[in-house]
Amino acid sequence: MMDREGELKRKKGRKASDVKIERLTVSLPLRLLQLFDSVIKEQGYATKSEAIRDLLRVHIEKHISGLRHERDTKKMGVVVYILPAEHSEHKQTLIAELMECEAKFRDVACSVSTMIDGNKMMRVATVKGSAKRIAEFKNAVEALKDVTVIGTSGWRVGEAKVNENP
Repeated sequence: MMDREGELKRKKGRKASDVKIERLTVSLPLRLLQLFDSVIKEQGYATKSEAIRDLLRVHIEKHISGLRHERDTKKMGVVVYILPAEHSEHKQTLIAELMECEAKFRDVACSVSTMIDGNKMMRVATVKGSAKRIAEFKNAVEALKDVTVIGTSGWRVGEAKVNENP
């Protein structure tokens, strides 16, 4: 007995494909569905499934090419992290690990420290370089036990606004 998918493809004059097809159920607001129906009719799609597959392909391709572009884009920003409050040999070891980590990323990061709440240390790393390298730096800092990244912020170098006071 032929499966339903093979039957539909044969009706449309297509050869059966080896591609495994999965079913996806999507709930949409009525107005969005009506707009979608009018667009797919206007563009000549035979089914909603064909239109959705094309939309997904376009979205995925944009996402992938955007990731490629982001990796190469020059960025600048900050990564803020806190070291624990306790005074101990462990904290000294942690500071040494952090300094070693920061040294590996000298090409993108420069850090300054300040003491907060008596004995906690907050470090602010200013970063500039490829988005990929900055992400590697942030991930390396986050991987250190007992170091907490509390904030990150970044901008494309060409898009950063600078206030100039005359």
